[in-house]
Amino acid sequence: MKQFYLIVLLFVCLGNIKAFSGIYEIDINSNLVNCELIINSDHTYEIQLCFQSTDDMVNCAVLSYGHYSTANDSLYLHDDFYDYDWELSIIENVVNVNNGYAFLDGRTVLNYRNETVEVLPPNDDYLAKIKERIDTFITGQNDLPLVAGLYGDQNHDYSLRINDTGKYQLYLKDALLSDGDWSQKDNILILHDNHLNHDFKIAIGNGALMSLGVPGEFGGTKLTLKTIGKMTTKRRKFTNKFKAMVALAAIREQKTLAELSKEFEVSPNQISQWKQEAIRNMEKAFGGKGDEKSEEDEKSIRKLREKVGELTIERDFFEDACKRLGLQW
Repeated sequence: MKQFYLIVLLFVCLGNIKAFSGIYEIDINSNLVNCELIINSDHTYEIQLCFQSTDDMVNCAVLSYGHYSTANDSLYLHDDFYDYDWELSIIENVVNVNNGYAFLDGRTVLNYRNETVEVLPPNDDYLAKIKERIDTFITGQNDLPLVAGLYGDQNHDYSLRINDTGKYQLYLKDALLSDGDWSQKDNILILHDNHLNHDFKIAIGNGALMSLGVPGEFGGTKLTLKTIGKMTTKRRKFTNKFKAMVALAAIREQKTLAELSKEFEVSPNQISQWKQEAIRNMEKAFGGKGDEKSEEDEKSIRKLREKVGELTIERDFFEDACKRLGLQW
């Protein structure tokens, strides 16, 4: 009997894996980057980001790869290269990220193909060349200050915005891959992704940065300073007019959140928050709650007026009584 239950459990697990396996094309709200999530029945996975590099060439970057396990409707993924864990589920063609890459959360599955793609880690020769490139870059670089600003690679594929408020945003074309808080330790820039709860590291050079491994590549990407930003400790203060302008632009959906983030120099999460606040306020304006509140206010005012009248009568009564008795009021 025990063997029977084990066999049934095995078939249930295999059925769950097959239900997930395949290639999912995910809409990440980007005009330039296509995203595919590859789930294989051998418990391996890979996320590819493909984009047009030149007129006749398409490049594909590996955002994450590794192994996964399943439980109910969720996939628990472990990145084999960066050694972090994250979780997602696909319910009714919608991707839900409980913890992990925030730009995938709430996105729609555009297409599904029942196919298998072998997931291969980068070979040792490739990684050795990357290490050599990094070693060459950091040789002789000591105690260099980090300059806030916008960094980009020579192919205009990757861009990294280092804000003077301690925040950063990493883009592949117009797709936001990672954002969070940055810090510096010696000649290393540490990018802490608040959604993954993981640190990515970049070497600091003279007017340039060298990736030690960030989402979408395995290290060795050189980012040069394109636009300088002032290093200050002041936090930006946004007026209500500015917030309304950004929220309206987000509601119109004529540009992606990544494009709006670059245009207004505000994080995508902040833009989404202002957008939701604007929508809620519009619902209140047309929801009739204002009229209900006005009626309640009128009732309160009438009660207060009646109370004031009662107190005035009582005061006059006691004042007259005191005068008749010769008492001072």
